[in-house]
Amino acid sequence: MPTITEEPLVSTKEIAEALKVTCATVNQWVREYEDFPAIRLPGINRYRKSAVEQWLSFGPRRPKGRPKNPKKNPKNYVTT
Repeated sequence: MPTITEEPLVSTKEIAEALKVTCATVNQWVREYEDFPAIRLPGINRYRKSAVEQWLSFGPRRPKGRPKNPKKNPKNYVTT
């Protein structure tokens, strides 16, 4: 049976401060990496510090398939 962790959820600002990066950087990681450990809620993201630290220790692995602007890089544009 799954257990509920006792670790509190923290905000984007708290994660950014802990990692000494900007909130924009954290939001970029959420958008660009499918495996970034964010709990996505409507209009807000929350994180567990230990999960983010573990993700960083292994490094980003799975960037999302589509570039932001397919006209700038049409060779990498993936259709589904």
